[in-house]
This record gives sequence, structure tokens and C-alpha cells, in this order.
Amino acid sequence: MWHEPDRITRGRKGLGRRAEELRAENPGWVFRPVGLASELDDIGHLGWQYGPADQLAVADMDIARTKDGVIIELYTIVTEIRQPS
Repeated sequence: MWHEPDRITRGRKGLGRRAEELRAENPGWVFRPVGLASELDDIGHLGWQYGPADQLAVADMDIARTKDGVIIELYTIVTEIRQPS
């Protein structure tokens, strides 16, 4: 299950479709990790940026809950939005 600010997506196929939607909405934009992923027990965190290759448009963080090494819930928290030039 993937929790975004405006929706919840369920299932592996749903996650794949949603990822493709994001790519189609902003052709040429890329995801860039910020720092290293961290984890404690069954919770993980990764900061990242999304935008044109040379600019920041969106800064976010993902918080994931895992079971047996598999993500079972993913929360995307938007921390900053900039209008790309």
C-alpha cells in the first residue's frame, strides 16, 4: 500500500501503474535519492528529490514499513515544492 498526499495505491500492479503515471506526467524528470536509506527494525526512511535533471522541483521523503524484507506500506511525505524554471 502506497500512501501519497492525494491517494492510496494498493497492490504491486497498482504501484507499478502509479509509478508509470508519475513518469508520464513529467517526462524527463528524474528521481534522486538524498543521503542514504536508514532503517530501524521494520521501519525505513529515504529522502529524495524529483524534477528536471538539473533542478529540484519536489523534495520528499519515503517512510516504509517492512515485513520479512518486503515493503508492506510506503508513505510519501512532500516536504517542499518548487516551480521549475
